[in-house]
Amino acid sequence: MAKKKTTNSKLTPINMNEWRAMHPYPIDYDTDGYYRSVANRILAVTDRMVEGTPYTKDNARRLAVALTAYLEDVVSQLGMWRTFIEEHRRRYGKWLPWFDTTEDYYEDEINPQDVKFVMWINMMAMRDRKVVNPENPELADYADEIFAILEEEYENAPVNDELVEHFYSEKVPEDFYMLKALLAWMSSSSYLLQLSSMERQDKEGMCKALDEALKMASRPGLSQYTMDSFFALAKPTGPLALKPAQWYVLMRQQKGISRANENILRVKSGHLYPYMVTENDRNRGIISVRSPRDKEYDLVASSFEGKTARELKEGSLLIMLPAFYRGKWYVNGFASVLGTDNASKAERTMRQAVENINSDGLPCDLMMEPDTEVESRYKSTMDRELAEKAVKDNGGSRLFYFPNLKEAIKWEIETFQLKDNGMAKKAETFLGNNPIAGFIAEDCKVYLTNAAKSIGDPKNPYYDKEPEGGDISILADKDSVPTDMLSYLIDHGMLTHMALNSIYGAERGRELLQDNIRFFATYMRAEQV
Repeated sequence: MAKKKTTNSKLTPINMNEWRAMHPYPIDYDTDGYYRSVANRILAVTDRMVEGTPYTKDNARRLAVALTAYLEDVVSQLGMWRTFIEEHRRRYGKWLPWFDTTEDYYEDEINPQDVKFVMWINMMAMRDRKVVNPENPELADYADEIFAILEEEYENAPVNDELVEHFYSEKVPEDFYMLKALLAWMSSSSYLLQLSSMERQDKEGMCKALDEALKMASRPGLSQYTMDSFFALAKPTGPLALKPAQWYVLMRQQKGISRANENILRVKSGHLYPYMVTENDRNRGIISVRSPRDKEYDLVASSFEGKTARELKEGSLLIMLPAFYRGKWYVNGFASVLGTDNASKAERTMRQAVENINSDGLPCDLMMEPDTEVESRYKSTMDRELAEKAVKDNGGSRLFYFPNLKEAIKWEIETFQLKDNGMAKKAETFLGNNPIAGFIAEDCKVYLTNAAKSIGDPKNPYYDKEPEGGDISILADKDSVPTDMLSYLIDHGMLTHMALNSIYGAERGRELLQDNIRFFATYMRAEQV
């Protein structure tokens, strides 16, 4: 990113729709005009910044709006930023990752370190599985230029009381669909709480798989809406990998609001499955369905589209994503009637359809990389006594190393007295002769991964010091190294060689990553490390 670039005099101003997209509700606020003008001032900088980089002009616009939303949050005391830094401090003992906040940091005001972090996390979300070094000096230069704009505006920036009022309205926790809409926005559309590039790509893959597995391609946007609804209730998001409901409750607590918080935390998504209707009770306003696992659900009839609710009768088959809130089940996302002639045919259709849907309610056959599918297959819970004996015999270490997957599976069969079903021989097809690291977790799950070369264990004969700084992809890839295993590696100092690429040298890159390794892994994985 070259610093000195000419400002584009033909720059298209940020419009009101772009600004509204950074808010949970499509509402016109009296302060919109002011903040949009600030966003356009920042756009003049971010548009120059992306010239000659992998980032697009649209990325520049998104970044300008995000930075302005940060200003609006702090000025209006919405509480999103304050909740983040307080929770980060509680976990890691400092206000922010990456940037020094020991001096000249004001948690109630805007800070240059904040601007750098907001830029970093948004730029991370824009890059496909690429790591942006937060200390990039050119990024820092642009951040200083943007902070100067925000600092100039800060004292006169208007408070958006209406936004705060709507966000914390008592009506939100009273209505499932109002709550879900807010949580869906928090899941992926705010300036701060958004998915990492890896999680975003996974979500996009899930949408494509849903289109294929459920044949919904003829209804554009339906799979996207379904996945937005699922992620809103079920998936962690943001820099600290909390579910949207957890973020919202922390924000409410920071405001001193306690009412309804327990209900909000208990909201949950069901599974995307074919369900058979067992009763349509119009008097009670309840539609009863049965899952492929023979679990009964009573859904609020008004949560179905009017036509769909009227069509449903005993024996009808539908595919839907349900959700539970305050003692009731609702349609969450969509409900599509498959239609059948009789109950027995519906039963057969349901059993056949469920073969393509995994236990989490998501199609799995199109979701996994080849190696991931194998690694996931070879993890299972073993007999505790045998697991503890294996760890004891291994000098107390939970890590085991093998020249290839074939030998690892042989060890697993012998150690845990398993039946040899020929998988050791078949394993050669999957991972060849790559060295394998085995891990026995405290809950007696056994994992076999191909990450042996990245583990700096004195007992590991396959540890490879190249490339310099290590393969930090294992910090992000929870399919390669499960999170409980990664936490064990960090706790036991086996990843201290890992570093970010830094123009200030390998040692600075290592120091920067090691000081923030749990934060970085948590954010990238969307799982607590």
